Amino acid sequence: MFVSLKAIISTTIATLAVIGVVSGQNITIVSPQSGQVIRAGDVLTVELAQQSTTSSVQSIAFSTGFSSRPTDTISLGRPLGGTQFLTARGNITFQINVPKASEFIDGISNVPYEFKVAHYYFLGATSTPTIDIASVPVSVQQ
Repeated sequence: MFVSLKAIISTTIATLAVIGVVSGQNITIVSPQSGQVIRAGDVLTVELAQQSTTSSVQSIAFSTGFSSRPTDTISLGRPLGGTQFLTARGNITFQINVPKASEFIDGISNVPYEFKVAHYYFLGATSTPTIDIASVPVSVQQ
């Protein structure tokens, strides 16, 4: 039963991610930039660029996280926080508190990290819930 539920959830998330790509909605991480050094305990300014080929997209929220597994395309890794109920188009800027080194459950290691953003939005006349995930490689240091 557990394996079946896990497979269903993974398939659903993957399907929603594909819908986001097919729909013409795209989220790009402007900041932090690729390769940027992020220090544990700092405040990080996040800038996202929304690009849409359709006017029937209503943004709901963004979630952010750090992942030390770049091959994981359906997870945020360690969630950090996010925004809620955003409807603006174009670039969106917000700040998050990067956890202190002692608050990283796995500790901070020298492995490459991916800073990830999940974009939740409604698509089309039927307001289909959809998710897009974008990532950028970063370095996290104490």
